[in-house]
Amino acid sequence: MTTIGCLLNKHVKDGCFNTIKTFSFITNTESFLLIFDPLIQTLYCLDQGLIRKHTFDLLITRLCKVKRIEESLHIVQTMMGNNRLNPTTFHLIINMLMKKRMKEARLVADLMRVVGRDNI
Repeated sequence: MTTIGCLLNKHVKDGCFNTIKTFSFITNTESFLLIFDPLIQTLYCLDQGLIRKHTFDLLITRLCKVKRIEESLHIVQTMMGNNRLNPTTFHLIINMLMKKRMKEARLVADLMRVVGRDNI
């Protein structure tokens, strides 16, 4: 995991942005749960600012694509302490929930309102 963190930081410092393919190794399998917490800890140690925010957003995007909404919301809760949440962070989560889980989509929208008030 340390190597992944160093590579992600170096990648951006060298003028390249991480892409959606950065997390293509994540699939909708239970084995992913074994690396989930260590991966979040690694990403939280990335350089603060755009690098960390963008990487977390990419991870949320990938998790939504493989229908891991609960894990995406866990990342949002992890990010709440650093005031880096914006509509981009929530966009895919809400889109995925609105397709089949409207009640949960409303809860995420309420969370967005709370985050918006805390950042004002």
